[in-house]
Amino acid sequence: RGLAGLAVWEGDVRAHVCWQVLQLMAAAGFAPALDRCVRCGAAAGPAPTGFDYAGGVTCGACQGGRRLRAGELDALRAWAGAKTACPDSSPEDLGGAFDLVARYAARHLESDLRSVRVLREMYG
Repeated sequence: RGLAGLAVWEGDVRAHVCWQVLQLMAAAGFAPALDRCVRCGAAAGPAPTGFDYAGGVTCGACQGGRRLRAGELDALRAWAGAKTACPDSSPEDLGGAFDLVARYAARHLESDLRSVRVLREMYG
């Protein structure tokens, strides 16, 4: 289904790859927490301040391994919630969201994905 969707996808391929990776991570039991802080369990709200590659978003009181930029959380939630097809929306800084998803997957799979390297070479 993912490859068939990618074949007709007209948007930035990195958005579709993020959607596919998040779907595969969820199927494997490694979906990132996007609604609650992975450190203290507090509700993440509309604008958590960080992302911890060990598990997901962090609240304002907890430190994440990376700051979330505007729109990235919305994109992550949209990609994670869309089960049948990649949503059309993507954040302004798609490269940042792509990097976040790629690093999250690499951490949990304990391996870099070859396709990520190819896409990084294509998009710089």
